[in-house]
Amino acid sequence: MKQQRRAFSKSFLVLLILSFLLSTIPFVSAAENDCIYFFTGKECTSCQDIETLLQELETAYPELRVERFDAYHEEQDALLFRQFLEGHAIPEASQGVPAIFLGKSYLVGKQPIMDFFAQQVREGENSDCPTTVLQDSVGIVGDKEPRHILETITFSVVTTEALRDAFLPAGLALLLFLFGISVLFPPILVVKHGLSLAAGMGVALFLLGFLLLPHLGIGEGFRTIVAVLAVLGGLFQLSSFLRKKKITLSEQLQKRWARFEKILSSPLTLFGIGFLAAFLGTVSSGKIFTLLGEFSRTSFTSAVALPLFVYFLLIFLLPLLLLTVGMQQLWKRLHQTAQQKGTSDMERERWTTHMEKVFKAIQAAALLLVAIIVLLAA
Repeated sequence: MKQQRRAFSKSFLVLLILSFLLSTIPFVSAAENDCIYFFTGKECTSCQDIETLLQELETAYPELRVERFDAYHEEQDALLFRQFLEGHAIPEASQGVPAIFLGKSYLVGKQPIMDFFAQQVREGENSDCPTTVLQDSVGIVGDKEPRHILETITFSVVTTEALRDAFLPAGLALLLFLFGISVLFPPILVVKHGLSLAAGMGVALFLLGFLLLPHLGIGEGFRTIVAVLAVLGGLFQLSSFLRKKKITLSEQLQKRWARFEKILSSPLTLFGIGFLAAFLGTVSSGKIFTLLGEFSRTSFTSAVALPLFVYFLLIFLLPLLLLTVGMQQLWKRLHQTAQQKGTSDMERERWTTHMEKVFKAIQAAALLLVAIIVLLAA
């Protein structure tokens, strides 16, 4: 009996010593050494929930290594994501974000990550960082968002957004320059004026999209000033149409106005006016304009984004171009009417002068209407 007690005491003592020795050895969970690659995107809504889960796991396992990659806006991250997708032989239909790569497995989509990721971390078998090429990898794919936001920007989306931006205050303010310039000169020049203005505006917007011009942040104030001047100019033009007595300038003022008119109506001057109008009048750009400009600057996506960006600018300027053509057609009809009403050269000239006043009155009314809309929307 005594021998049994002695044996038990010795065994207990050995266990006690082993327990003490083990307690002095720092225990590190394998899960704390997991290396995770998380591919996300700023516009990915479901990625926010995954980010919250990752932060909770990082708190629970301080040594958990999570490498985050923005597959939407960072060119190198997008290239790395593409390498992982191709290297792990993930079918194109299964590619998207959020996506997590760990060890020899991957999870794509919110629900698979929420359901299985925490368990895989706790098992702690992924201490090595994932590699881009792993043909025998296994994974689970669920509902996901596009692997790149550019995949959501279709021609229909670009068309809709460009037209919407064209009828916002910044787009409508550009029409003020078309009406304001056209009302000063003979109707026959309206097409030349409209095309010159549109070319200058297009170049300025292109450079703004490529960040080759700064956003000054004075667009709202600039548009307000232009709209107020347009209201005053429209009212003056309408009053001159209703006024029976014509205002006559002195011979000296007529010569000065002729010189000014020649300079102002030149294509280069109108190009510059259009350029400054778009540059100074832009207070903030729409989401699609900004994204297409950004992706056009990136070599990884420029082949797809640049044509869409140019298309966006053409659609954005389409209302201005259509109004230019519309005014030209209106003047043709008025001029034909004048020719039909006159029975002699003198009468035809008189009717042409009258129709020109009618044409300018219509332009002034349009100028006044658009200016009021811009002011009310400010």
